[in-house]
Amino acid sequence: QHNFPKIFNNFTRTNNAKQDKASEPAPYTVVQSFAARLRYNQSKTEIPIVLNDLIHTTRQGYPAVLLDEHDYYVKLAECCKYTLVGKFINTMPKMELPIVLIWVVVLGLPWHCYNKVLSTTILESVGKVLYLDSPTSQRTRGSTTRVKVQVDLTNKSPEHVWLGFKNSDPNKGRWLKVQYEGIPDYCMYCKHQGHMDYDCTIKRRDEDVNRRKEMESEKKTSQKEINDKVEMK
Repeated sequence: QHNFPKIFNNFTRTNNAKQDKASEPAPYTVVQSFAARLRYNQSKTEIPIVLNDLIHTTRQGYPAVLLDEHDYYVKLAECCKYTLVGKFINTMPKMELPIVLIWVVVLGLPWHCYNKVLSTTILESVGKVLYLDSPTSQRTRGSTTRVKVQVDLTNKSPEHVWLGFKNSDPNKGRWLKVQYEGIPDYCMYCKHQGHMDYDCTIKRRDEDVNRRKEMESEKKTSQKEINDKVEMK
């Protein structure tokens, strides 16, 4: 038997378990502007806008969108009641996809038309609309519409889109200027982004190789003709 001292449980045990725990951090505080709060409260009960059938056509060689005047002046403006205006790698892939995400700016669109439904229709010939930037969705910037769009670099990007009305004067409407922010070049030869076909080093290399092969082939043909003539003599 070991002669260990007897230990008595004679200390006072606290019953307050909260004192043994570290204090929890304060919750995050979300700061919103008055206008943003109004827009948020309205969006909770907002019914998605359903536009009448639109017509996609062309005007002077550019894409054109014709919509109903009531949709333009009433439906799209209805949702603006609470709006205040004012990793590196060492190897290169053999091919890059021509699909990229870029910001597209539409100039000339009235601020009450800053709506994803209408923007999707207007930019249908450009690409797939993903979302509007914050100043556009909150209508705090009245000069331009800025939209994130998925575009195909192999397609032509129109610089203007005509916005008109159905069953109305064909000249009633406006031209919308379309600008592209940071759209990369795409080489159709090597399928890489960052340059065009005429600046492609791979294309020049292949052309040089083919040119040398043609010269060698012509040289061999000429030498064979000379040898044939010598044998005939």
